[in-house]
Amino acid sequence: MKCIKNVFASQLVKLIMAKLSTALRWKIVSYIAYSCIFVVRYIGYLYYIKDVKWIFQRITYDWNSLKNEAELLIIHEYTKTMKSLSIGFGLILGPMILTFFLKTFSNDILDLLIPMNYTRPRVLPMMIEYFIDQEKFFYYIAIYINVTISLGALSVFVTEVNSMAVVYHICGLLKIVCYRINHIYVSNIPGVSPAQRSMIIHKQIISIVKLHTTIKHYVDFIQLKVMPLYNVFCVFGLITFILALFQFAKAMSIRNDIEEFVASLCTVITSVLYAFTVIHFAQKLTDHSSDIFQQLYNIEWYNLPVVEQKVVLFLMRNSLKDLTFIIGGVIVASHDMFTMYVRTAFSYFMVVYSFD
Repeated sequence: MKCIKNVFASQLVKLIMAKLSTALRWKIVSYIAYSCIFVVRYIGYLYYIKDVKWIFQRITYDWNSLKNEAELLIIHEYTKTMKSLSIGFGLILGPMILTFFLKTFSNDILDLLIPMNYTRPRVLPMMIEYFIDQEKFFYYIAIYINVTISLGALSVFVTEVNSMAVVYHICGLLKIVCYRINHIYVSNIPGVSPAQRSMIIHKQIISIVKLHTTIKHYVDFIQLKVMPLYNVFCVFGLITFILALFQFAKAMSIRNDIEEFVASLCTVITSVLYAFTVIHFAQKLTDHSSDIFQQLYNIEWYNLPVVEQKVVLFLMRNSLKDLTFIIGGVIVASHDMFTMYVRTAFSYFMVVYSFD
């Protein structure tokens, strides 16, 4: 945490004290925005660490409470999918961190592999200001920056994967609710009296109501504890996306700066993928919750006992409104929001580019 704060302060000093062009100032602002994302994510996770422990204990309880083999198979499938996604995200992040590290020491590596009559200049991976001889202590500063960026990226990766795992667990529970709804109606079974049949249906409906209530508690918990952090991420993420587009446009106009072109392009792609992934998981929750009403509508609820019919109608009424995550108190996290996010970024990018 102290490493990220020190890098943040060094970037801020460079922005204030150095005489830089507008393009370079925007570049430093983008670095500061990334640092803010790392800091906010880390502090937010530490602040809610007890709640995080509680929610994972609750997930363990949910697993232990499932006895039906079909329901266990459903939750296992969602767990396997989330595990595969986590590995995929890790395989993307690992090479990115390695590339960033190699880029920092690329000239030193080239001096060893392809020596020339002069020593290639050593450049820090980002513009920062330290009140020491940066050439003399280049390796210390470079390693310090690389370790800091790596830890910041890993903190975001770990916390995001945890959040996505919770959302995917909720999606799995919603799928189990749909499964229970499909098997709510018990037709005439030999050896089962009408009273016993009514009792079986009653217990199944109670289990559906309890599980659906648990799911709503999960969603309310995330909305209360986690979504305020995403309000901040949206602001800083939008800033980094806009400035990444600006740097990409500048690199396109210069044409001979391939390194800046590749770096800005990777930043744009990373910003888009990160925003889309987070919003896509929120959309998955909405899609799964909308299935509940359809399942309730399609079952033979009219053949159920009168009391159970009323409970099913109550569930249908509650499931008319999809479960969603709200960002900023007004915006529903969905694919439509992602479209609006990209459109807003391009609009502000045009404004920033016009002032350059």
